[in-house]
Amino acid sequence: MANEIGVGIIGAGMFGAQHARALAGVAGATLVAASARTPDRLERFTAEFGGTGYRDFRDLLADPAVDAVCIALPHNQHAEATVAAARAGKAIMLEKPMAPSLADCDTIVQVIAETRVPCMVAHPYRFMRGYQEAMRLIREGAIGRPVVGTAAMVKDWTFRQREAWHLAPGGGMWVTNGCHLVDRLCLLLDAAPQDVRAVVGPRFHPQDVDDVGVGLISFSGGAVGFARAIGYSAGARDDWTEIQGTDGALRVNHTDGVFIGKHDTWEPVFPEPSPLPDALRAEWEAFLPHVRGEAPSPVPVSYGRLVVATVLAGVASSASGQVVPVQ
Repeated sequence: MANEIGVGIIGAGMFGAQHARALAGVAGATLVAASARTPDRLERFTAEFGGTGYRDFRDLLADPAVDAVCIALPHNQHAEATVAAARAGKAIMLEKPMAPSLADCDTIVQVIAETRVPCMVAHPYRFMRGYQEAMRLIREGAIGRPVVGTAAMVKDWTFRQREAWHLAPGGGMWVTNGCHLVDRLCLLLDAAPQDVRAVVGPRFHPQDVDDVGVGLISFSGGAVGFARAIGYSAGARDDWTEIQGTDGALRVNHTDGVFIGKHDTWEPVFPEPSPLPDALRAEWEAFLPHVRGEAPSPVPVSYGRLVVATVLAGVASSASGQVVPVQ
């Protein structure tokens, strides 16, 4: 493989465009192709970012200039595209959530194991400067042993502007945004989810798809996490993660930075924003050594499956009213 990695984006939509912008600032990778089923969308995308446009992602996979792909399709299409890309020998950056079902996740895990193509699940919060600083402080013992975590993503869900797949089962707040919350809790508690008690469903909008998901998650080692994913119809945004440790507390978000709480006072220790474009560039910079065979996957498919298994345990818990183990 050449030093310059040719990248094709499968799914030339809103988030595919975010990746295209990020790639423009990454040394060693060049956008060479994109695919979208909608001709107008594909034309706009290639006019802005360049590269060869394909209506069918399989034609993109046949392009010899493409060494790696970013799969930015709706997550109910991830498994099909990932299998095809892996069989074509392309390295894969797979957007979160990895897939909407454990069966699809297992298919992805199996094909990556069989083909051994480089693959990374894109969880951007772990590449934000604020969250990286928070992880460093916690690992160094700044707040003692992490005991309780709270992660919130509360925002205007703007259902009228959502695409059709967002309004189908598995496209609501809990799966699409709850996976971020699980990832943030896993990172900062430095533990794996064990079981979930959750309430998931519609509360603010007339559609059947959920706009509320709240989950209490037990973690290995005895830590506990609370995840709150809310798509309101009127309100104010909240996107914090807070960890209470045995010797203090830590709060972090991507707009205000990191704060340490001790002696009843919050003190800023990293008062810098962490813009999403910077995190996406950092994702690609972490991915490229894996593509070249120089490093393991920064976010392996086994972890992507664990995150999906956790949010799906929350869905099952909400339906049954019981605590559900993470499978």
